[in-house]
Amino acid sequence: MLAAVVLVSSAHAQPKPDFAQDVRPILESRCFACHGSKLQMHGLRLDHRADALKGGGSGVPAIVPGASAQSLLIKYVAGLDKDVVMPPAGPRLKPAEVAALRAWIDAGAPWPGEAEAQPVSKRSEHWAFQPIVRPRIPDVKSPWVHNPIDAFVLEKLQARGWTPAPPAEPRALLRRVYLDLNGLPPTLAEQEAFLKDPAQLEHLVDDLLARPAYGERWARHWLDLVRYAESNGYERDGTKPQAWRYRDYVIQAFMGISRSTASSSSRSPAMSCPMPRPKLSSPLAITASAPGTMSPPTPKRTASISSMTWSAPRRKPSSG
Repeated sequence: MLAAVVLVSSAHAQPKPDFAQDVRPILESRCFACHGSKLQMHGLRLDHRADALKGGGSGVPAIVPGASAQSLLIKYVAGLDKDVVMPPAGPRLKPAEVAALRAWIDAGAPWPGEAEAQPVSKRSEHWAFQPIVRPRIPDVKSPWVHNPIDAFVLEKLQARGWTPAPPAEPRALLRRVYLDLNGLPPTLAEQEAFLKDPAQLEHLVDDLLARPAYGERWARHWLDLVRYAESNGYERDGTKPQAWRYRDYVIQAFMGISRSTASSSSRSPAMSCPMPRPKLSSPLAITASAPGTMSPPTPKRTASISSMTWSAPRRKPSSG
Protein backbone atom coordinates (compact mmCIF):
# COMPACT_ATOMS: atom_id res chain seq x y z
CA MET A 1 0.00 0.00 0.00
CA LEU A 2 2.83 2.40 0.91
CA ALA A 3 4.64 1.57 -2.32
CA ALA A 4 1.50 2.42 -4.28
CA VAL A 5 1.24 5.83 -2.60
CA VAL A 6 4.88 6.53 -3.45
CA LEU A 7 4.33 5.54 -7.05
CA VAL A 8 1.25 7.77 -7.36
CA SER A 9 3.06 10.74 -5.78
CA SER A 10 6.00 10.30 -8.14
CA ALA A 11 3.68 10.17 -11.10
CA HIS A 12 2.06 13.47 -10.15
CA ALA A 13 5.33 15.23 -9.18
CA GLN A 14 5.97 18.13 -11.51
CA PRO A 15 9.40 18.47 -13.11
CA LYS A 16 11.52 21.43 -12.13
CA PRO A 17 11.02 24.30 -14.56
CA ASP A 18 13.86 25.11 -16.90
CA PHE A 19 14.99 28.72 -16.46
CA ALA A 20 15.84 29.34 -20.11
CA GLN A 21 12.66 27.77 -21.51
CA ASP A 22 10.03 28.31 -18.80
CA VAL A 23 11.06 31.27 -16.64
CA ARG A 24 13.16 33.76 -18.56
CA PRO A 25 10.56 34.18 -21.38
CA ILE A 26 8.01 35.24 -18.72
CA LEU A 27 10.40 37.73 -17.17
CA GLU A 28 11.43 39.13 -20.56
CA SER A 29 7.89 39.61 -21.87
CA ARG A 30 6.18 40.78 -18.67
CA CYS A 31 8.85 42.21 -16.31
CA PHE A 32 11.92 43.55 -18.10
CA ALA A 33 10.10 46.54 -19.63
CA CYS A 34 9.85 48.14 -16.18
CA HIS A 35 12.58 46.23 -14.30
CA GLY A 36 15.29 45.58 -16.87
CA SER A 37 18.53 47.14 -18.05
CA LYS A 38 16.95 50.36 -19.36
CA LEU A 39 14.41 51.06 -16.62
CA GLN A 40 14.31 50.06 -12.96
CA MET A 41 11.06 51.28 -11.47
CA HIS A 42 11.22 51.58 -7.67
CA GLY A 43 14.87 50.56 -7.90
CA LEU A 44 14.04 46.95 -8.81
CA ARG A 45 15.91 45.06 -11.51
CA LEU A 46 14.97 41.52 -12.52
CA ASP A 47 17.36 40.73 -15.38
CA HIS A 48 20.15 39.68 -12.99
CA ARG A 49 19.87 37.25 -10.10
CA ALA A 50 21.84 39.35 -7.62
CA ASP A 51 19.60 42.38 -8.26
CA ALA A 52 16.44 40.30 -7.92
CA LEU A 53 17.66 38.89 -4.61
CA LYS A 54 18.55 42.39 -3.42
CA GLY A 55 15.11 43.80 -4.14
CA GLY A 56 14.13 47.37 -4.89
CA GLY A 57 13.82 50.53 -2.87
CA SER A 58 12.04 48.74 -0.02
CA GLY A 59 15.08 46.55 0.60
CA VAL A 60 12.89 43.42 0.62
CA PRO A 61 14.14 40.66 -1.73
CA ALA A 62 11.95 40.18 -4.79
CA ILE A 63 13.02 36.54 -4.90
CA VAL A 64 13.78 34.35 -1.87
CA PRO A 65 15.33 31.13 -3.17
CA GLY A 66 13.47 28.11 -1.86
CA ALA A 67 10.57 30.17 -0.49
CA SER A 68 8.13 31.44 -3.11
CA ALA A 69 5.61 32.31 -0.38
CA GLN A 70 8.06 34.91 0.97
CA SER A 71 8.98 36.35 -2.43
CA LEU A 72 7.49 39.72 -3.40
CA LEU A 73 7.56 38.69 -7.05
CA ILE A 74 4.99 35.95 -6.43
CA LYS A 75 2.97 38.12 -4.09
CA TYR A 76 2.51 40.76 -6.77
CA VAL A 77 2.10 38.67 -9.91
CA ALA A 78 -0.31 36.28 -8.19
CA GLY A 79 -2.58 39.11 -7.03
CA LEU A 80 -2.04 38.39 -3.33
CA ASP A 81 -1.66 42.11 -2.60
CA LYS A 82 -4.75 44.06 -3.55
CA ASP A 83 -2.83 47.34 -3.58
CA VAL A 84 0.02 46.19 -5.85
CA VAL A 85 -0.63 44.14 -8.97
CA MET A 86 2.06 43.25 -11.48
CA PRO A 87 2.35 43.73 -14.36
CA PRO A 88 0.61 47.10 -13.94
CA ALA A 89 -0.62 47.09 -17.57
CA GLY A 90 -1.79 44.43 -19.96
CA PRO A 91 -3.29 41.05 -19.09
CA ARG A 92 -2.47 39.34 -15.83
CA LEU A 93 -0.10 36.40 -15.76
CA LYS A 94 -1.76 33.10 -16.53
CA PRO A 95 -2.06 30.59 -13.65
CA ALA A 96 0.41 28.34 -15.45
CA GLU A 97 2.94 31.17 -15.64
CA VAL A 98 2.57 31.96 -11.93
CA ALA A 99 2.92 28.27 -11.14
CA ALA A 100 6.11 28.08 -13.20
CA LEU A 101 7.59 31.02 -11.28
CA ARG A 102 6.58 29.47 -7.96
CA ALA A 103 8.14 26.12 -8.83
CA TRP A 104 11.32 27.79 -10.06
CA ILE A 105 11.75 29.82 -6.85
CA ASP A 106 10.93 26.84 -4.62
CA ALA A 107 13.61 24.89 -6.48
CA GLY A 108 16.18 27.50 -5.40
CA ALA A 109 15.74 29.98 -8.26
CA PRO A 110 18.57 28.50 -10.36
CA TRP A 111 19.92 31.05 -12.82
CA PRO A 112 22.50 29.65 -15.24
CA GLY A 113 25.65 31.72 -15.26
CA GLU A 114 24.71 33.53 -12.04
CA ALA A 115 24.26 30.63 -9.66
CA GLU A 116 26.71 32.01 -7.10
CA ALA A 117 25.22 35.51 -6.99
CA GLN A 118 24.35 36.60 -3.46
CA PRO A 119 22.11 39.41 -2.19
CA VAL A 120 23.92 42.73 -2.06
CA SER A 121 23.90 44.54 1.26
CA LYS A 122 21.73 47.64 1.35
CA ARG A 123 24.01 49.27 3.93
CA SER A 124 25.50 52.49 2.69
CA GLU A 125 29.26 52.76 2.28
CA HIS A 126 29.14 56.41 3.36
CA TRP A 127 31.61 57.15 6.16
CA ALA A 128 28.84 58.32 8.49
CA PHE A 129 27.37 54.79 8.62
CA GLN A 130 30.62 52.97 9.34
CA PRO A 131 31.55 51.63 12.80
CA ILE A 132 33.55 54.02 14.95
CA VAL A 133 37.18 52.97 15.13
CA ARG A 134 40.32 54.68 16.37
CA PRO A 135 42.55 55.11 13.32
CA ARG A 136 46.29 54.75 13.36
CA ILE A 137 48.01 58.12 13.64
CA PRO A 138 50.22 58.60 10.55
CA ASP A 139 53.93 58.41 11.28
CA VAL A 140 55.04 61.65 9.70
CA LYS A 141 57.99 63.64 10.93
CA SER A 142 57.73 67.39 10.62
CA PRO A 143 57.96 70.40 12.94
CA TRP A 144 54.66 71.46 11.32
CA VAL A 145 52.86 68.70 13.25
CA HIS A 146 51.67 69.83 16.67
CA ASN A 147 48.80 67.35 17.23
CA PRO A 148 47.38 64.13 15.72
CA ILE A 149 45.06 66.05 13.39
CA ASP A 150 48.06 67.79 11.86
CA ALA A 151 49.57 64.36 11.17
CA PHE A 152 46.53 63.25 9.18
CA VAL A 153 46.47 66.49 7.22
CA LEU A 154 50.18 66.35 6.45
CA GLU A 155 49.94 62.72 5.29
CA LYS A 156 47.35 63.67 2.67
CA LEU A 157 49.34 66.68 1.58
CA GLN A 158 52.50 64.65 1.14
CA ALA A 159 50.63 61.98 -0.83
CA ARG A 160 49.81 64.70 -3.39
CA GLY A 161 53.25 66.20 -3.33
CA TRP A 162 52.05 69.33 -1.59
CA THR A 163 53.54 71.26 1.31
CA PRO A 164 51.62 73.04 4.07
CA ALA A 165 50.82 76.70 3.63
CA PRO A 166 52.92 79.04 5.75
CA PRO A 167 51.42 80.06 9.12
CA ALA A 168 48.98 82.93 8.94
CA GLU A 169 49.93 86.28 10.33
CA PRO A 170 48.52 86.83 13.85
CA ARG A 171 45.93 89.39 12.72
CA ALA A 172 44.69 87.15 9.86
CA LEU A 173 44.60 84.12 12.16
CA LEU A 174 42.58 86.05 14.74
CA ARG A 175 40.03 87.11 12.12
CA ARG A 176 39.65 83.56 10.83
CA VAL A 177 39.03 82.17 14.33
CA TYR A 178 36.42 84.82 15.13
CA LEU A 179 34.54 84.39 11.85
CA ASP A 180 34.61 80.60 12.10
CA LEU A 181 33.37 80.29 15.67
CA ASN A 182 31.23 83.39 16.22
CA GLY A 183 30.58 84.64 12.71
CA LEU A 184 31.69 88.15 13.72
CA PRO A 185 35.06 89.86 13.22
CA PRO A 186 37.08 90.88 16.29
CA THR A 187 36.82 94.42 17.56
CA LEU A 188 39.82 96.73 17.40
CA ALA A 189 40.35 96.31 21.13
CA GLU A 190 40.30 92.51 20.79
CA GLN A 191 42.78 92.69 17.94
CA GLU A 192 45.19 94.84 19.90
CA ALA A 193 44.96 92.56 22.94
CA PHE A 194 45.70 89.47 20.86
CA LEU A 195 48.59 91.04 18.95
CA LYS A 196 50.33 91.74 22.24
CA ASP A 197 50.33 88.01 23.05
CA PRO A 198 49.49 85.71 20.07
CA ALA A 199 50.39 82.66 22.19
CA GLN A 200 47.04 83.01 24.00
CA LEU A 201 45.19 81.52 21.00
CA GLU A 202 44.04 78.40 22.85
CA HIS A 203 42.50 80.43 25.68
CA LEU A 204 40.90 82.73 23.11
CA VAL A 205 39.22 79.77 21.42
CA ASP A 206 37.80 78.60 24.76
CA ASP A 207 36.45 82.11 25.34
CA LEU A 208 34.78 82.23 21.91
CA LEU A 209 33.19 78.82 22.45
CA ALA A 210 31.65 80.10 25.68
CA ARG A 211 30.09 83.18 24.07
CA PRO A 212 26.39 83.16 23.11
CA ALA A 213 27.42 84.19 19.59
CA TYR A 214 28.89 80.70 19.11
CA GLY A 215 25.56 79.00 19.82
CA GLU A 216 23.65 81.52 17.73
CA ARG A 217 25.97 81.13 14.73
CA TRP A 218 26.06 77.34 14.61
CA ALA A 219 22.40 76.88 15.59
CA ARG A 220 21.48 78.73 12.39
CA HIS A 221 22.58 75.76 10.28
CA TRP A 222 20.21 73.43 12.14
CA LEU A 223 17.40 75.96 12.16
CA ASP A 224 17.79 76.41 8.41
CA LEU A 225 17.61 72.64 7.99
CA VAL A 226 14.28 72.41 9.83
CA ARG A 227 13.05 75.56 8.05
CA TYR A 228 12.68 77.56 11.23
CA ALA A 229 10.67 80.77 10.94
CA GLU A 230 8.77 83.07 13.29
CA SER A 231 5.96 83.68 10.82
CA ASN A 232 4.10 81.71 8.16
CA GLY A 233 5.16 83.95 5.29
CA TYR A 234 3.26 84.62 2.06
CA GLU A 235 0.21 86.84 1.99
CA ARG A 236 -1.19 86.26 5.49
CA ASP A 237 2.20 86.04 7.23
CA GLY A 238 0.75 85.01 10.59
CA THR A 239 3.18 85.05 13.49
CA LYS A 240 4.26 81.98 15.48
CA PRO A 241 4.48 83.46 18.98
CA GLN A 242 6.07 80.37 20.57
CA ALA A 243 8.62 79.55 17.85
CA TRP A 244 11.36 81.37 19.73
CA ARG A 245 11.35 78.57 22.32
CA TYR A 246 12.66 76.04 19.83
CA ARG A 247 15.21 78.56 18.54
CA ASP A 248 16.57 79.04 22.07
CA TYR A 249 16.47 75.29 22.72
CA VAL A 250 18.81 74.68 19.77
CA ILE A 251 21.12 77.51 20.85
CA GLN A 252 21.28 76.13 24.38
CA ALA A 253 22.13 72.70 23.00
CA PHE A 254 25.13 74.06 21.12
CA MET A 255 26.23 76.06 24.14
CA GLY A 256 26.00 72.94 26.30
CA ILE A 257 28.21 71.01 23.88
CA SER A 258 30.79 73.80 23.81
CA ARG A 259 30.85 73.98 27.61
CA SER A 260 31.32 70.24 28.00
CA THR A 261 34.04 70.19 25.35
CA ALA A 262 35.99 72.89 27.14
CA SER A 263 35.54 71.42 30.61
CA SER A 264 35.84 67.66 30.03
CA SER A 265 38.15 65.64 27.84
CA SER A 266 37.18 62.25 29.25
CA ARG A 267 33.42 62.35 28.57
CA SER A 268 31.57 62.50 25.32
CA PRO A 269 30.20 66.00 24.63
CA ALA A 270 26.84 64.51 23.73
CA MET A 271 26.68 62.68 27.08
CA SER A 272 27.69 65.66 29.21
CA CYS A 273 25.61 68.25 27.36
CA PRO A 274 23.19 69.83 29.90
CA MET A 275 20.32 70.25 27.47
CA PRO A 276 16.87 71.02 28.89
CA ARG A 277 14.23 68.32 28.57
CA PRO A 278 11.37 69.23 26.19
CA LYS A 279 7.80 69.32 27.47
CA LEU A 280 5.25 67.38 25.48
CA SER A 281 2.47 69.59 26.84
CA SER A 282 4.04 72.84 25.70
CA PRO A 283 2.74 74.91 22.74
CA LEU A 284 5.44 73.21 20.64
CA ALA A 285 6.15 69.53 21.23
CA ILE A 286 9.83 70.41 20.99
CA THR A 287 9.77 73.39 23.35
CA ALA A 288 12.48 73.74 25.97
CA SER A 289 11.31 73.28 29.55
CA ALA A 290 13.09 76.39 30.77
CA PRO A 291 12.57 79.88 29.35
CA GLY A 292 14.97 80.72 26.55
CA THR A 293 17.82 83.11 26.71
CA MET A 294 15.91 85.64 24.64
CA SER A 295 12.54 87.25 25.05
CA PRO A 296 9.61 86.30 22.82
CA PRO A 297 9.38 88.48 19.73
CA THR A 298 6.95 91.35 19.84
CA PRO A 299 3.85 91.16 17.58
CA LYS A 300 5.27 93.70 15.14
CA ARG A 301 7.37 92.34 12.33
CA THR A 302 11.04 92.72 13.11
CA ALA A 303 14.27 90.98 12.22
CA SER A 304 15.04 87.98 14.46
CA ILE A 305 18.52 87.19 15.71
CA SER A 306 21.22 87.36 13.08
CA SER A 307 18.54 88.32 10.53
CA MET A 308 17.60 84.67 10.19
CA THR A 309 13.91 85.09 9.43
CA TRP A 310 13.40 88.72 8.60
CA SER A 311 9.95 89.60 7.28
CA ALA A 312 9.21 92.92 5.65
CA PRO A 313 5.99 94.78 6.48
CA ARG A 314 3.19 94.38 3.98
CA ARG A 315 2.78 97.11 1.45
CA LYS A 316 -0.51 98.78 0.78
CA PRO A 317 -1.92 97.96 -2.65
CA SER A 318 -1.17 100.69 -5.14
CA SER A 319 -4.03 102.75 -6.44
CA GLY A 320 -2.78 102.37 -10.00
